[in-house]
Amino acid sequence: MNRRKGFTLIELLTVIAITAILLTIIILPIFQSFNLTRAAMAFSDAQDKARVLIERVQREINNGVNVRDNSGLNGSLALRVPSSPLGVYGAPVIVTVPYVKLDIVRPAEGEPDPGNPG
Repeated sequence: MNRRKGFTLIELLTVIAITAILLTIIILPIFQSFNLTRAAMAFSDAQDKARVLIERVQREINNGVNVRDNSGLNGSLALRVPSSPLGVYGAPVIVTVPYVKLDIVRPAEGEPDPGNPG
């Protein structure tokens, strides 16, 4: 009796199962590294936004002649923060910091006029 040479169904299923297990072992760390990279990029973006926010507040304070402490008034400070990385997905979000109030007085411009008190 001539038997044809080939693989049985059990052998093929075994090879497919082993291949699937090996691919899972190889691919899972790759996906995890993508997630770690995405998280690192989000953290870096958050740090950049914080730096920009601090620079804006410092610039506004530096442009003022006098900043008065109004801690007794229980005010709040509204800050406009981008809603997404690079601000591409939508309008900025207004974040309100409670119990804070800054009075920023801009410096006088030009020559003082003694005849004009206002």
